Amino acid sequence: MTENMKAFNEALSQDEELGKEFGELLKNLRASKIEAILGFAESHGLALTAEDFVPEPAAEISDEELEVVTGGMGLPGDQCSLFGAEDEPMILWY
Repeated sequence: MTENMKAFNEALSQDEELGKEFGELLKNLRASKIEAILGFAESHGLALTAEDFVPEPAAEISDEELEVVTGGMGLPGDQCSLFGAEDEPMILWY
């Protein structure tokens, strides 16, 4: 990050009014972009709505993914596994 960008970020974080003003600018730019895209799509016979720009919620995690992030190693009967580093022993919880 450049020194100018650091100074800009610092100013935004220290001056509440400046931060609000910048937030409004970003909000208006976002709204303008969406309006422009909606108008463009409509002029070409394509139907878009503002709802089409709302991000979809994250998909649910699968049982397999859940097992991986909770410490399972995919071994039969795994409840939780923790492996030590080099001179530390391997620890398994069941």
